[in-house]
Amino acid sequence: MMDKIGIKVLKVELSHHAQFALPSIRLLTAESGLYDRLLRRMLPFGAGLADLRVETAVQNIADAAVSCWLFQFTTLVRVRAERFEINYTKIPEQDVQDRLIVQVFEAVKESDPGIEILSHTITLNLHGKLDEGIPSADFLSQYVKAAPTGLGPTSGSGFIYYFPGHEKRQASSLIMEPSRLYPGGLFVQGVTIFDAKQIPLQDVMTAAWDYYRAAGEHFGLEEGKVNHGA
Repeated sequence: MMDKIGIKVLKVELSHHAQFALPSIRLLTAESGLYDRLLRRMLPFGAGLADLRVETAVQNIADAAVSCWLFQFTTLVRVRAERFEINYTKIPEQDVQDRLIVQVFEAVKESDPGIEILSHTITLNLHGKLDEGIPSADFLSQYVKAAPTGLGPTSGSGFIYYFPGHEKRQASSLIMEPSRLYPGGLFVQGVTIFDAKQIPLQDVMTAAWDYYRAAGEHFGLEEGKVNHGA
């Protein structure tokens, strides 16, 4: 096994999907009051009226949404009938993540008091370059030892691990493979699903980042050089 190495983050995206126990079609109607409540809750994050969208020109009701673009944080908030989503294209400080989750759910809950969250799915997508110019192929070769023969040359190899539920987590998975955006770079995707009954809303992102840091350490990525605020 290699010694622990750092990774320079070149591109990182994060998404949080909070699945409701039951869908609420009424939530997306004007009568629910969600439009006004969501906007008011997003004002402290720099949102304005022009940032609010009603996305209802769809054939499938599951695709309908009320969304709000937060330019200051390059973040899109969407509320659907069966979940709310927060999608970060650049990741703000964790304090912002924590406050945003709570404020979005408060707007949802005030608009339909019967809504409860069933689970939280956090997905992290990261492209980076390993320190000291180490190619991702060399790093991945620790875990992928042989390619199938007779199928022609390979352009790279990677792996995916699935993990069962443990404590607050219902399940998780980890993918590592060569980056398709940055030659010689590494792509990492981590997916973590939390049971909403086992974790307070304001602690979800702390638990997610703790898990991703621990996973990085276990796979040889040095703590302190994985910058989730990039």
